[in-house]
Amino acid sequence: MEEINYEFINGELKLSDTVKPGGATVVILNDNVTPVEVVIEAIMAATSLSESEAYQKMITAHTGGWSAIKSYPSVDQAETVATNIQVHAENNTRYDHYRASSNHKGPWPLTTDVMDIG
Repeated sequence: MEEINYEFINGELKLSDTVKPGGATVVILNDNVTPVEVVIEAIMAATSLSESEAYQKMITAHTGGWSAIKSYPSVDQAETVATNIQVHAENNTRYDHYRASSNHKGPWPLTTDVMDIG
């Protein structure tokens, strides 16, 4: 069994450079309610992706219905990241002014999933 090495980089627990992820991939699904800014911020908050990378992932989901966000060595790690993306979106109140035009009253419904590719 391959040993997986983690290290703290800028306060985040990350895989060491010697480990290549691939066990499970986090994906987001497009919806017609969640503002693009919320999606981008949620991706950035839960991953190490930059704003431009998160924007590209959001555009892929918007135009294609879904987007692969990032792969991880285990399903558990991918599920944690997927949950963190959803929770960040649900709790994001910075863009509540968009709710009036969408008639959406609840938390932003950004949906994630995990694809087991191992």
